[in-house]
Amino acid sequence: MEQIMRHTLGLISLVSLLVVTATGSGCWLVARHSQPSDKYIVQNAVSYTILDDNMTTIIKIGVNSSITEQQLRATLVKAANDHQDDPARDYLTFMFLWVEAYLVRDRDQSSVPAGRLKRYVPPGNPAERKKLTTDRTKDDAFTITLDEARKTLR
Repeated sequence: MEQIMRHTLGLISLVSLLVVTATGSGCWLVARHSQPSDKYIVQNAVSYTILDDNMTTIIKIGVNSSITEQQLRATLVKAANDHQDDPARDYLTFMFLWVEAYLVRDRDQSSVPAGRLKRYVPPGNPAERKKLTTDRTKDDAFTITLDEARKTLR
């Protein structure tokens, strides 16, 4: 009897684990597909200028000081998309690209970035990476400090 109880409890634990795993996977898939696509995000991008880019893994861009957070995120994504596969870019040390956006008004520039994007760049030569069909924006990490950057322009 005791052995049957242990077997039944083990079976119940296994079924519970399978249900939890399936439910978690289903929620993850729904969440991933409900996020706006890269094309939707980039439509909100505004123009930017390159402030500093020595072809390492950090690009500094300038954006208008009246930018919204949604536009800032979209512009960071667009800049990363535009420059992640530049043939001269050096990813030997790090496999990430950082894009930092600084606010620009007249001739003034914020002393702190308004936002930063960190993107994983898979290994390979630039021509081959451009052919990738996977969504390279899916793991982008943003740090938005728009209010702090605006304070440095006053």
